[in-house]
Amino acid sequence: MNTIAVLMTCHNRVETTLGCLRALHAARPPEGMRTRVFLVDDGCTDGTGERVLAEFPETKVIRGTGDLFWAGGMRLAWTIAAQEDPEHYLWLNDDSLLFPDALKVLGLASQEQADRAILCGSFRSPTTGKLSYGGKREGSGEPIVPDGTLQDCDIVNGNCVWVPRDVFRRLGNLDPVFTHAIADFDYGLRAKALGIPCKVAPVVLGECESHPSLPRWCRPEIPLRQRFASLYSPLGYAQPKPYLTFIRRHYGIAAAIRKGAAIHLRMLFPRLWSGK
Repeated sequence: MNTIAVLMTCHNRVETTLGCLRALHAARPPEGMRTRVFLVDDGCTDGTGERVLAEFPETKVIRGTGDLFWAGGMRLAWTIAAQEDPEHYLWLNDDSLLFPDALKVLGLASQEQADRAILCGSFRSPTTGKLSYGGKREGSGEPIVPDGTLQDCDIVNGNCVWVPRDVFRRLGNLDPVFTHAIADFDYGLRAKALGIPCKVAPVVLGECESHPSLPRWCRPEIPLRQRFASLYSPLGYAQPKPYLTFIRRHYGIAAAIRKGAAIHLRMLFPRLWSGK
């Protein structure tokens, strides 16, 4: 029987994590496939790991250090899961609720691609009904709308990503240069550079609320010291080292220099961008 290794990481939102796992276990994969969950409990103090094992004892709970964040936690989950050499891997954010047919859609779509393509799941907001996350094309800020077919994408959003074993063997794990954000975007673009297809699943696979907000380092009402700390926080999307590594790797050194200057200028003088 083929195994889908479900990779997850969590930190101190036990009810959210349990809700995700309940939806996952209610989703049925295609015949001949089974799921095995690898969950990193990254220093949770709310009893997440214990609650998960009480309700889902077959889960492989991996204890983290508390400072792994998203990319580090997912990387650790993947490293442990790879020791069992499963046929498929599925990244799943613990705030994402899969629909009952999600695993079947992904499994059949992967078979259609001879298990040699990355598949990115699309999610909609439970409050607005609009797409919140999914695959994107380079240069577009909006997720690709599923249309019943497998559409090409360049950027994969890490909420729900299917990676077959053969793709993992070529691409490897998430790059350790990324602490939290951008590791998923980098993975999709690395795949593109190697000619590995990235596809958006044909239908919306679940619900996940979007959380758009202007980062603290961009906001003029935040004191400069706090803006600086926010920019360099491991949780920040534009944390300079990983962000500029990403830009240099995929768009060149000149683009990285321009972006580096721009984010620091915006951090120092956010009012210049007010209203834009």
